[in-house]
Parts: sequence; C-alpha cells; structure tokens
Amino acid sequence: MFTVIAKKEKSEADSTSTVKAGSSFNGLAGASNGLAASKSLNDSARELEEARAAKRKYEEVTVVTGEEDEQNALQIFGKLFTFDKVQGTWIERGRGTLRLNDKQVENATLQSRLVMRTQGCLRVILNTKVWTEMAVDKTSSKSIRLTAVDGEQIRVFLLMASLKDTETLYNALEWRLATLRANQARANPNPCDELSPNVNLNEGYEGESSPKRRSVSEVEESEEKKKRSE
Repeated sequence: MFTVIAKKEKSEADSTSTVKAGSSFNGLAGASNGLAASKSLNDSARELEEARAAKRKYEEVTVVTGEEDEQNALQIFGKLFTFDKVQGTWIERGRGTLRLNDKQVENATLQSRLVMRTQGCLRVILNTKVWTEMAVDKTSSKSIRLTAVDGEQIRVFLLMASLKDTETLYNALEWRLATLRANQARANPNPCDELSPNVNLNEGYEGESSPKRRSVSEVEESEEKKKRSE
C-alpha cells in the first residue's frame, strides 16, 4: 500500500514539474515573440525615418529673366496704374519692384528699359524700352506719369513711390532721354517730328469733361488714405 501511495505522489510531482516546465517554455516563447514584435516596430520606425530623409531632392533651376545681359541702374518699390480710356479712370496694375536696366549696344549707345514685377509671384506688369519719343512727367513729389509700350500699343502709366525714389527715377529717365535725343540729333540733323501714336499724356488730369474720370490727385489722395488706415 505504501508503495502505491509513493508511486502516486511521484506521478503527481512529475505532472506538476511538467506543467511548470510547460509554463516556463510558453513564457519564454511569449517573451521571444514580444521581442520580435518590438524589433519589428523599431525597424519600421527606422525605415520610416530613412524614407523621410531620402525624400526626392529637387535640382536647383536657373531662372532666366531676360535681364542677364543688362546692368541694373536702380530699382524702387512702388505701385503702378494704367489709364483706361473706356472707363476714363486709373486702373491699378499692381505693386512691386521697378527696375531700370541699361545695356551697351553698338557705337557705345546706351539702351535702357523699365521692367516691373509684382511682389510675391513676380508677374511682369511693365516691360518697356526707353525711347526718344517717350514722355515722362513728374505729376507730384511721389508720382510719375509716363508713356510706355504695352503689348502692341503705347499706353499712359502712373507710378507712385516714395519721395526719394520718385526723384531718383525721374532724374535717371530724364538723363537717358536727353542722351538719346542728343544722339538722334547728331545722327539726323533735320529729323521730322515724330509723336507717339494715339497717346495723350494729359489723360487723367483734373478738368476732364467726363465726371467719372479719376484724376491723378484723386489717386494720390486715395493711396494716402489707405496708408493711414493701415
């Protein structure tokens, strides 16, 4: 009888040891799977960081403006208006940087042009050469009215800038126009008077017949009010 009980106890002890060993094995296996899952997450995170770091790199593109062979004489910031004959008023073209560029051509002649681009998107709103029949008028201490080539026609523009910039630009244009006209007079002593077609520089002045016309002074007053409100 004692032999039977001893065998039974031994059998139960063996069973308990087997259960404990199985539990230990399962625990180790679970820990191993957890470690593998942790490694997998770490690998995924590392791959994601590498993918972000290896984003497509865009090559630097050289922007061609058409001014590469020209020398910039001055640039100012201002607001540009054009006179609309149909509506009889000044229409804003935009605000941005106006550049006066020079280029040496044959016989050491200076060829100049005005280029203005809007702030931000750099859209061209003025691109005209400076020619002998170009009309330039300083309407006030902060505005210049001029004729300029716009597409296939000549139109009247109004540029508003600071007092100093307006004075500098006006003097620069006057000097270039005087030089061009002097060169033309030497080349052709008896030139026929050539006027810009269909252009009246008096457009937009006070005293126009139509009551809806917006004069230069009205444009300037409106701009001053906007600055004060800002």
